[in-house]
This record gives sequence, structure tokens and C-alpha cells, in this order.
Amino acid sequence: MKVPRSTVVEFVETVCGFENEFRSRFNRLEDAVVNLKTRVSRLKKVAAKTGSSSCLNNTIQQTGSAASTSTDALGDGQNTSNGLNEDDFKVLDQIRTLFEKDEDASSANDTDNDGPTESTPSAPDLDEVLWLKNRIMSAFPMDPYIHDSRYIRPTSEGYGKRPAIPLTMDERIEIVLLARSHNHRDIADAFNKKHPDRRPVTRSCISRLLSKLKETGSIADKSRSGRPRKTDDAASLIVDRFRRNPEMSLRQLAAETGFSRSRIHRIIRTYKRSDDSADKTNLESS
Repeated sequence: MKVPRSTVVEFVETVCGFENEFRSRFNRLEDAVVNLKTRVSRLKKVAAKTGSSSCLNNTIQQTGSAASTSTDALGDGQNTSNGLNEDDFKVLDQIRTLFEKDEDASSANDTDNDGPTESTPSAPDLDEVLWLKNRIMSAFPMDPYIHDSRYIRPTSEGYGKRPAIPLTMDERIEIVLLARSHNHRDIADAFNKKHPDRRPVTRSCISRLLSKLKETGSIADKSRSGRPRKTDDAASLIVDRFRRNPEMSLRQLAAETGFSRSRIHRIIRTYKRSDDSADKTNLESS
């Protein structure tokens, strides 16, 4: 089944349409991660001022509930004691579990036993987000060159039915000769060993070639369907007129034969080249 080229182009354009959506989503995610890192750094400073993460947790519980019930108590969204606004309290609620995990890890790794150490919140890793973004962009390439027909043509031709590993006539003859005393597996192994620089052939390829030989009696490709060629008849007519009167112009030949001047010129030029090569061969043989 051969897919039309317009269908392939439409599919590529549809895939390219996701570019803006993917980029906007990852840009928003990247901005959110950067914003969260900024807020976490501010929270680290607050934790350093309070002296321990337990004091910070108490501040989260007290001020977070106050911010959720009434914003007037903050004084235009600002906390006079810690310098945090309402958005900071929301972030505090979201990363409270992160503080608890870091506190447990820091207490387990405290070898000096000098008391609780300052806990560092595990902020989302920006490198991981960028890695995921690059991976998705590599899976869905959105470069402008994809709209070029030179790059679309191999993709569209891949949907058509054509030989994956075309064989020359000499290679086909070699496979047929090997088939006299070998099976398909041995033929493939022997052929691939003899031609290491060529793409390896498979047993299915050999099976199709031998089946074609049994059905048609030939290993050559079938002639393509279509209107029979009439170039030979036209060429013989034009060459015959040209031999009779070599000085006749292309315009006169076109008027007599009914063919175009470009076609007549192409046939005569081919005839002259073949005639010159034949004369040269005769001179060399003599």
C-alpha cells in the first residue's frame, strides 16, 4: 500500500503543530522550578535565622493557618517577623514534607552529636527537567528543515512497497547457482561471508528470488505497467528521414513527421553518437 505524499506532509505538519504546545508547557514548568528554587533559598535563610528547622515548622503551622483564615493579619500580605508573604506560606506548606525528610537525614548523618543541624530542602532538580525536555524534543524533532521536501521524500517513499535490499543481476545469478547445493540459510551465510561490505541478505529475500524464478522462469524484474513505448518507431522514422537528407532542418523534419523539434534533436543526437562509436570500433578492429 502506497501512502500519498500529501498524507505524509499533513502528518508531519500535525506533529510540528505540537511544537508550540510542548515548548510552552516546558517553559512554564521551567519557570515554576526556578521560582521554587528562589523561594527555597529564601526559606533556607529564614531557617538559618531561626536556628533550627523545628522553629521553622512551628512558624509554618502558626502563620500558615493564619494566612489561610485571614489576610488582614499579615499587613498587606507581609509578615513583620520573618519577612514572608502569603505566597511564601503556600510554598512552605508544599515543602513541609521535604523539610521533615531532610531533618531525618541530617540527624542520622550528624557524627559530632552537637545538636540539630541546619536542614536543606530538596528542591526539584532543574537538570532533570531539562533532560526530560531534551529527550522529548529529540523524539519529536521540530526543526524547520523537516518541512523541506528533500527530507520528506525518503519518509514518504518508505511507505511504498519497494525492495529493501535490491540485488544486482550478478548477485542474483550467484544466489541461483548457490541454490543448487545449499538451502536458504546456507545460501545467506555464504553470500554474506563473500560480500562483507554489502548489506546482508536474509532467507526471505532468497526465498522470494527463487520463487520468482520458479513462477516466471526469470530473475529479472517485471516490466512496469503502462502504455507501450513508441520511441523505437519514432526513432526509426526520424533516422530514416535524416539519412535520406542529412541537410534537412529540424523545422522541416518536425513538419513532415509531426514530432516536436526537441524530440527530433534528441533522437538525431543519440543516433550520431552511436554512429560515431560504431565507426570508431570498426577502425580499431581494422
